[in-house]
Amino acid sequence: FGQQGYGYNVKYLYEEIGKILGLNQQHNIIVIGAGNLGQALANYVKFEKLGFMIIGLFDVNPALDGVTVRGIKIRMLDELEDFCRENKVDIAALTMPKEKADAIANRLVGLGIHAIWNFA
Repeated sequence: FGQQGYGYNVKYLYEEIGKILGLNQQHNIIVIGAGNLGQALANYVKFEKLGFMIIGLFDVNPALDGVTVRGIKIRMLDELEDFCRENKVDIAALTMPKEKADAIANRLVGLGIHAIWNFA
């Protein structure tokens, strides 16, 4: 990416590394655990500027069923499989208690989601 004796064109280097990392395309994210941390992630608008779109929020708390965060409806965890079949999901963010994270991660891998951000 650079030339000996001339250094690097930083803008070009930044763009090329972004392409290699896939930062020039949209990545759809679901958040499992729609409590305080999950809702904070959904409210973080800089994700969208970087191409990371939160398309689904899931929780087990019936009091959160149907609540919307920035226009994203919180669904119950038993809707996860259907949602993933109907939508292209690239990444899952886990924001639930750590005791449940392994089981959920295995469930997600079974659904074809291999990129998991674990905040548990």
